[in-house]
Amino acid sequence: MEDTFKTFGGEFLVRGGNISYIEREKLGDLDVVVEFPDRASALAWERSSEYQAILPGRTKNATTNFIIIDGVA
Repeated sequence: MEDTFKTFGGEFLVRGGNISYIEREKLGDLDVVVEFPDRASALAWERSSEYQAILPGRTKNATTNFIIIDGVA
């Protein structure tokens, strides 16, 4: 997966690790945060043939939330 988003300037900020849920329930077994230089790069990755090629493996094997959020300036 990492190889697919590096081309678009993406890098892992969070991938797994120990998480303390203070409010609400745990969402899953693995949390991942990827940072992109801007929204356009994130969307370009999401639409890329590289990502589309691995998407079925993710959606068939996991229940996930995939969101894009603008960062703080």
